[in-house]
Amino acid sequence: MVLIILEVFSLLYGRFALKRLSVDLKFPGIAGKEKETKGKLIIKLKYLLPLSEIKANCKIKNKFTGEEKAVTISTFMGMKKTEKIPLGLSREYCGCINIAVENIEIVDLWGIFSNRRILGNICKMFILPETTNIKIKESSGTTAIDSWKFVESNSASSGEMYDIREYVKG
Repeated sequence: MVLIILEVFSLLYGRFALKRLSVDLKFPGIAGKEKETKGKLIIKLKYLLPLSEIKANCKIKNKFTGEEKAVTISTFMGMKKTEKIPLGLSREYCGCINIAVENIEIVDLWGIFSNRRILGNICKMFILPETTNIKIKESSGTTAIDSWKFVESNSASSGEMYDIREYVKG
C-alpha cells in the first residue's frame, strides 16, 4: 500500500514539477571540424524535493548535409536546484548544426509512467573547415637572377616556376 501511495505521489509531483522545470543548452557558437566541442545541458528545478529520473530527448541536425541524430540524456535530480550535464560533440562535416531539446520527461519511481513536456530549445553552432597555416617568404632580390635563386631555394618540390624575367616597360 505504501509503495502505491509513493508511486501516485511521485507521478503527481512529477507533473507539478515539470511545469516549474527549465532546460537550457550552452554550446560555443563556432567549433572546428572533427574536434571535440564541450557544451552543457542545464536543468533548473524550483523545488528542493528530489525527483526520480529525468530524460532530455535531444536532436542534433546538420543543416547543410541533413544528417540527424537523436540523443537521450538521463540524469537524477537530487536535492540540487541546478544540474549541469557536460556534453561532448564532434562533427565530421562542416555547416550549421542545430542542437535541440525536443522534450523532457520525468519518470516515476518504477520507471513505468512518465510526464512529458515539449520544449523546442534550439542552440546553433557553426562547424568550420580545417585551416592550414601558409608561410610566405619575401624576396630581397632586385634582378631576375636573384629572384630565380629565391624561387629555387624556397619552392615546393612538386612545382616549378617559369618565365621569371626582369621588368621591361611595355
